[in-house]
Amino acid sequence: MLRALATLTLPHYPLIMPPKPRVVVLDQKAHAAAKQAARDKDSRDLEAGLVTNEELARRNGIFSGLKVSFTMK
Repeated sequence: MLRALATLTLPHYPLIMPPKPRVVVLDQKAHAAAKQAARDKDSRDLEAGLVTNEELARRNGIFSGLKVSFTMK
């Protein structure tokens, strides 16, 4: 009886395995160097008058990478 129950509840189709997750390793030294280079460029741009404090804050803000648009209806 148990064998019949198992065949009824477990369908016989090929098992599809999800792809293996990719492992991403962050090079912390390279990341820190890139961040420092960006800070140095921001400082030079600010001193040269190429950007204002407000523009720099907007460009480097936490949500600066998001593209959001709103429409009023």
